Amino acid sequence: MKAGKMPPGQRRIFQDIMRKDRKTRWICGAVVSCTLLLAGVMAGGERSLAAWKEEEKGTMYLQEDGAPTVGFMEKDGHTYYFDKDGYLKKGKFYVE
Repeated sequence: MKAGKMPPGQRRIFQDIMRKDRKTRWICGAVVSCTLLLAGVMAGGERSLAAWKEEEKGTMYLQEDGAPTVGFMEKDGHTYYFDKDGYLKKGKFYVE
């Protein structure tokens, strides 16, 4: 018998093990994929609808209900100020 060759009986046993292993890998992959997909769907329900909006006149921050933010707002460690129309004020300014 040449080096690296298996007798036919052992080759069949090895092929059966590998076939079962492929099924196991496929099943595990499917379970992991479904779990990640389900986790993504569940997390998607918690996403915020609030968003920055760039317009020609300036930048606004729309709240979850779609209303523009007015006054001071703290977000991600920064403080922003929006005028009475909801536009972000930049640079030096005075608040009455």
